[in-house]
Amino acid sequence: IPDIKIAIEVNGEYWHYIKKNGRKNHVKKSKLCREKGYKLLHLREDLWKSKKEHMKQVIIKLIQNV
Repeated sequence: IPDIKIAIEVNGEYWHYIKKNGRKNHVKKSKLCREKGYKLLHLREDLWKSKKEHMKQVIIKLIQNV
């Protein structure tokens, strides 16, 4: 969301957890976003599926606090 400098990434279960290659990539992407003035929110696919309404509230609060 360029107007408020927020980026959102949905981290899929297969590529980020089963393959076990996500941790370093999360840190790297967060750092790159921070360098460009963005805050990166990582959403886990499993949490999005199981707690969608809660995750929506997290996003709304993040946007409201900008």
